[in-house]
Amino acid sequence: MTTRIDLAEGRALVAKALVPFGQMPDADTVARLTDRLLRHGRRVRDAAARQGGGAEGAFADWETLTTRGPADDGRIGAWSYCRATARTVRRFHLMLGGDPAAVRSR
Repeated sequence: MTTRIDLAEGRALVAKALVPFGQMPDADTVARLTDRLLRHGRRVRDAAARQGGGAEGAFADWETLTTRGPADDGRIGAWSYCRATARTVRRFHLMLGGDPAAVRSR
């Protein structure tokens, strides 16, 4: 059984996370966005792993992000973690043939 992955949803999540630091959302929004990125990221990581071919660094980064979590409990730590997760999700999208222009940060 194949599960369809909504790359457009993932692109929207990545775009929300990769705004300039001056546009950092409140802590609750960051927490919800991070949770959604992690759920989407698991799906695209699995699909990228099944597809194979390169980007071992993305898999290593994902492992580090998901096993260690944010560096600290502070606002900047949570926001940096969210952004690192978004960048890793973006790399998985590219592995799945996503349009680089569509997943690039603004």
